[in-house]
Amino acid sequence: MSLLESAGFSASNPYYIVKQGRVAQLAKSRDGQRLKLLEEIAGTGVYETKRRESTGLLRDTKDRLREVDRSLSYMEERLEEL
Repeated sequence: MSLLESAGFSASNPYYIVKQGRVAQLAKSRDGQRLKLLEEIAGTGVYETKRRESTGLLRDTKDRLREVDRSLSYMEERLEEL
């Protein structure tokens, strides 16, 4: 429910604009096409795009954290030598 509400849909407002021909297209399409159309109508494409960006950012952050850990380990070894 919160995903749909974040896309602008609300249970309290039952009136939404759907472009002409979309309902007929939905009825005639295959399952995969129907899913894409429903995702477009529901606005979940934006969610998926943001999710992919966030996943990439998380991956980059984890890589940087590993680099920092390696540098910290190296510095600790050098400090012990000194």
